[in-house]
Amino acid sequence: MRDYATTLRDKGLRATSQRVVLLKLVAEVEGHHHLTAQEIYDQASQTLPGLNLATVYRTLEGLHEVGLVDRLAAGLDQVHYSYRDPEHRHGHLCCKLCGKVSELEYEVVENLAQLIEAKYNFSLADNHLGLSGICGNCRSSN
Repeated sequence: MRDYATTLRDKGLRATSQRVVLLKLVAEVEGHHHLTAQEIYDQASQTLPGLNLATVYRTLEGLHEVGLVDRLAAGLDQVHYSYRDPEHRHGHLCCKLCGKVSELEYEVVENLAQLIEAKYNFSLADNHLGLSGICGNCRSSN
């Protein structure tokens, strides 16, 4: 189990109860599901009475700025959040129409990173790759 308070302090943030709860929710979500701010708010408000949606947005943006959370633009005005694990390079495919977010397998991202390094002499500095496009369901229905 991660110590989220220490993780926050290591990034120069105070370990407030709101930050700890929100980071834990994003990091421990089942099945690599990526949550919207509304979904995070719905879950966190059960633990943090008086929490409001604006605070959730501000906190998530702060966690994103220090590199603890990835912000995934998906669909029309949809943003999903996921925990940025420094030990695990990963990626996401985000449908611009329906907002579906699919996880790219580690091997796919790692192979792409190696190809980019070999072909362009360019080393990826980030452990997250986000690609946007149109999913198969939306392509077949249009």
